[in-house]
Amino acid sequence: MTGVPDPFISLGHNRPVPKGQETTMKKSLAGLVLTLGLAFTAGAQAVVDNFAFGFSPRTGDAWVDTQLGDINVFARGNTDGFIDDVVVSYGAPRYPAVRELYYDRRWAPGDIYYACAIAYQLRRPCLEIVDIYQRDHGQGWGAIAKRLGIKPGSPAFHALKGNVGKGHGKMKGNQGAAGRPRPASRAVRRTRAAARARVAIRAKERARTRAAAEARPSSPVMK
Repeated sequence: MTGVPDPFISLGHNRPVPKGQETTMKKSLAGLVLTLGLAFTAGAQAVVDNFAFGFSPRTGDAWVDTQLGDINVFARGNTDGFIDDVVVSYGAPRYPAVRELYYDRRWAPGDIYYACAIAYQLRRPCLEIVDIYQRDHGQGWGAIAKRLGIKPGSPAFHALKGNVGKGHGKMKGNQGAAGRPRPASRAVRRTRAAARARVAIRAKERARTRAAAEARPSSPVMK
């Protein structure tokens, strides 16, 4: 019977492939798929293992967990955009809080985002929620949020969930072709430049203070 040739049992000229070669081809393809899958899993696990607490949000909502996992990916591709979004959306201090958590303390971006989102919802400082999660992260975000008064299914939780969804959408929209970040707007570039200038000014002030203290003569020792 004439039909479309099976790619596993025929070659370019539609000649049948010997049975033994057909089996070898199928095994080779299956092995390649398995190898690629294991490589992807190992790469993803390496990223998680690089975070201070790994990454296991356990918010009590599978959708929110997935959104936070995506935020980890977006932040790796556009770290400045991620930090800008947390600072602008939730009023979290850029220096030292968000940048220190990401670069120095190696927090997962999803955890940083959720901590500041909860703080915004409760009208409390982001660093206060950060300290709570630092201490109790083994309980998961769901238990911590419930203890703080954001119970599953409550209006407060739905508002929190909505904020996570909006943040996820903005970060996803800022990913360019092939996942590359879109160029920052002029306003964002000005904001970053002003922040860097403030940090430089504070560093100079601290250096002058130290220099003045070191230059001050010490009091004579009374005998």
